[in-house]
Amino acid sequence: MVHQFGYEPLLAEIKASNIARFIAELQHGGAGITERTAMRKLATLKSLFKFLRMRGFIQVSPAHEIKTRALQQLLPVALTPKEALQLIEIAGRTRNGERDQAMIATMLYTGCRVSELVALKVGDINFRQGTIRFYGKGSKEREVPIHRELYPYLVRYLRKYGLKDCPEKLLFNVGVRRVQQLVESLINKLGIAVPGNKNVTPHVLRHTFAVTCLLNGIGIEVIRQLLGHEFLTTTQVYTRLNLKQKQDILSKHFTFEIPESEVTKEALP
Repeated sequence: MVHQFGYEPLLAEIKASNIARFIAELQHGGAGITERTAMRKLATLKSLFKFLRMRGFIQVSPAHEIKTRALQQLLPVALTPKEALQLIEIAGRTRNGERDQAMIATMLYTGCRVSELVALKVGDINFRQGTIRFYGKGSKEREVPIHRELYPYLVRYLRKYGLKDCPEKLLFNVGVRRVQQLVESLINKLGIAVPGNKNVTPHVLRHTFAVTCLLNGIGIEVIRQLLGHEFLTTTQVYTRLNLKQKQDILSKHFTFEIPESEVTKEALP
């Protein structure tokens, strides 16, 4: 974890997010360990910090805040940043290129569920505030910042189909099955291998967002709020971050490395 801090940290400085990021880097970085091995390493760390707490070296174990089940959910197979960019690019070559590209980009840059994507209305996109409103499980509402790299795809799509002034219309007007077929088709076309997954689903894109956030230093609690998914944190931590904090963190840390010149080509509506 030294590279996360830039120095050898004190035990009291290590937090749950550092441990989760360490495990994620092992699984998705150069080491390429399996999920089973990742869980064993997490179990070892839990035992170590529990021992240190019992001996009085630390007051609270940071590993205790990470549920094994939560990490398993957080670290399934995900696309690399390069693969994510390729997926967005190739989506623009389909018969409905602007729409398909906007859908793929929205999933990758917000981590939304496919059910949330197909339920989006034009009015749920708020360019002035810079947010997208999603309705998750149990009709729970959440607002996710529109990443600067997502803007051009949404703008091009809305302009082409003249949807800007139709707030009650479905944004994409497609069903879940259509999105599933699109994602599977594009990933197969790119020849991207998804180990352990016989049937590729749009959830791979949701996991890609979560893992990319984690690997870029975004805390688990922020990721939980962005995804609207409680398993990304423990039940003890439910502090709410305001919208500006989430926007600042997402803009600072999360990127698929699209050149700034490409992002600013499209004027906002």
